[in-house]
Amino acid sequence: MSEIPLEHYSISMDEPLVVYGGGQIGIAAAIRLMDSGYNVAAILDKHPDGVKDSPVIVLTPEKYFSVNGDAFVFVSLGDGIVHTSVARRLVAAGFTRVLFLPLFLGSKSAISMVHSWNEFYCGEYGVSIPAYDSLWNVSLEDFILHEDNSESVVVVVHKEYVRTLEVATKPNPYSDFVRIPDSVLPYVDKPISDVSCFSKNSADLDSFLQRSLHYNPHDFYTCCAAPSTLNEKGYFNLIDGSHRCCYMVEKGFHGLPLRVEKAQWESFFKERQAQELMNHCKSLDTLPLAVHHPAFVKLPYSERIPEKEFLDLFHSLNRPGWEE
Repeated sequence: MSEIPLEHYSISMDEPLVVYGGGQIGIAAAIRLMDSGYNVAAILDKHPDGVKDSPVIVLTPEKYFSVNGDAFVFVSLGDGIVHTSVARRLVAAGFTRVLFLPLFLGSKSAISMVHSWNEFYCGEYGVSIPAYDSLWNVSLEDFILHEDNSESVVVVVHKEYVRTLEVATKPNPYSDFVRIPDSVLPYVDKPISDVSCFSKNSADLDSFLQRSLHYNPHDFYTCCAAPSTLNEKGYFNLIDGSHRCCYMVEKGFHGLPLRVEKAQWESFFKERQAQELMNHCKSLDTLPLAVHHPAFVKLPYSERIPEKEFLDLFHSLNRPGWEE
């Protein structure tokens, strides 16, 4: 077998491949691959004895690897939420090439893997597949939605790092928020999630969204991202767009699209420290606490006492609020 490329690879018909998942979805995927001329060597499942009507031998991942060594693995399970945990166990067993749905990672490589999985499942077997290790690379560029020539970027920031001002109620609900002057940017200890929304504001936006954004709300929020600036405490002060951010929080969104200076995004993101923490988290099925840094915000967590190594790496990010 030829050496595996560092970042991407594809599957040939000559090499053995295995399908993880002994249910109807996995067996159907194995049959389609065989009918297309691919060398399906086995189906992998944690309970081989419970798999019925398999066209090939069924083994646990550990048993297959101990007898046959490495092979490309296509994770074919209906529940995409468990794919990442399964992939971790396959890699721990020794497999180096695994195609699965990395739904909890936000890297461009992980997004590419999701597209590759869907194409492969639909019969595009020659698709280019990102290498497993590349999925865990942390780059601040991967979390930029839009960049222009003004040295500003549009990014998504967890609501807990967004600050605004609330003033006395006035007849116009939009005037209940004030624009923070560009020259005066005080630290405001009031998260946007603590600001009350108003029924008229919400109703107006609901109506607008229903009329105008049925097909592409992503473009709307990218174009209308709230201008913000990073204050000395490490939070983003809203310069404008409080009503839009408040509306999104009311609708249950945790991430808010902001327009910020790229230099401030770099300062907030802390790419090197984030990568060091991600390298540690790579082997964890769940984090011991919720981390609200953009690269970690989708990773599942199960509250427990963190290990010292995790806490040291976590605190090296030096950003308040990245835990519940």
